[in-house]
Amino acid sequence: MKKYSLVVVLSICLLVIATLYIYMSGIQKRDITNINQDLQASSRNFINSSPGTFSIKSISAKCVANLPQVSLTWSQSIKASSYLVERMYPGAKSWEITGETSNLFFTDTTYEPGYDLGYFTYRVQAYNANGLSYSKSQKINIFKCPSVVPAITATGNTNSIPPVVTTSKNTLQWGAYVGDETNDLANFESLVGKKVNLYADFEGWNDTFPSSLSTKVGAQGKTLVIFWEPDFGYDTINNGSKDTYIKQFATGAKSYGYPIILAPFDEMNLNEEAWGYEVNNNTALKFRTAWQHIHDLFVSVSTTNVKFAITYNNVSIPDVAGNEMSDYYPGDTYVDYVGIDGFNFADPWQTFAQIFDTTIAQVSKFNKPIYILSMASEAGAQKASWITDGLGGTIKNYTNVLGWIWFNEGGQPNWIVNSDSASLSAFKSIIP
Repeated sequence: MKKYSLVVVLSICLLVIATLYIYMSGIQKRDITNINQDLQASSRNFINSSPGTFSIKSISAKCVANLPQVSLTWSQSIKASSYLVERMYPGAKSWEITGETSNLFFTDTTYEPGYDLGYFTYRVQAYNANGLSYSKSQKINIFKCPSVVPAITATGNTNSIPPVVTTSKNTLQWGAYVGDETNDLANFESLVGKKVNLYADFEGWNDTFPSSLSTKVGAQGKTLVIFWEPDFGYDTINNGSKDTYIKQFATGAKSYGYPIILAPFDEMNLNEEAWGYEVNNNTALKFRTAWQHIHDLFVSVSTTNVKFAITYNNVSIPDVAGNEMSDYYPGDTYVDYVGIDGFNFADPWQTFAQIFDTTIAQVSKFNKPIYILSMASEAGAQKASWITDGLGGTIKNYTNVLGWIWFNEGGQPNWIVNSDSASLSAFKSIIP
């Protein structure tokens, strides 16, 4: 009897314990469910009261008083009470706050002399008492700002005129190659509705200086840009056999008297022309020697109205050691401007930034003002937007670029600005 009584007692105890366990588990489960529901509700309330998502709409840079300023705009973040603008230096991993605003735009004016060069990263933080939200970051390339060039005030034929005009520190110079017929310039200016600042002209080494351009170019306040292209290699120049001709051309330039940008051997980092890489046994060293020799001969006849622009193609072909852009640079004393040529051949289609971003970053290390001296886009459905986005937007991010020249020639490829009506309208809308 005692044995069975003990079994019964133990069974009753186990039943009670099991009943209590099931009961308590139900309470805990309901409590946990309630807690989770409370947390989810609290989270929803927090999220609903925090700033909403938003994005940077535009970012651009310009030079003001020889220092860069970066301007941003962004879409509205719902329930944001204020915005913080943050930037990250090239190669850095931490952010710094550059300013605070309640507006949807901001200009970073905190750059100081000696500022870093390269790609800076920006983002905007929206916040209120309940939380914050970040925009996606965007990068912008900050270049060395050129010194402000004084405007030309003199008129007439004088050798003391500065070679390039900048009408405003925020205004780009612009121009075109329009052909060499008598009425080509007037017809082009009539087509686009404005007068060019820069007039491009191609001259061979059997040509005398084009003094006849003084009436329609120099006397009209336009800068003459001469691409001076020989039909032989650098050895012919370096052996002195062309010295008499070079001095005659320099004397003609001096007598012309108006501003000139001279670009000998343009696109020498291609292997296509007589002065190109490895053609006629050419090398970068021979190029530098020829460039310095020509420059010295111009100095010897006091051509103070002529400035030299070393002009690269935007990519080197072939891309090999000895044909890099730095290989050709003849030294600061011999260079006034750096020129870049680049084209959208549409094979494949390239944006303005894809053509010029990398090259401008490379040549910026020379610390010289830059001109895009020859560029255009092939015809196509996207040409109008290429013009608007590139010349109306992207180029303004290059803070050391002073101006650009459109290569207005038809055929295949079709570079002309009026290859279709939309492209012509786009070009008219972006002329500075």
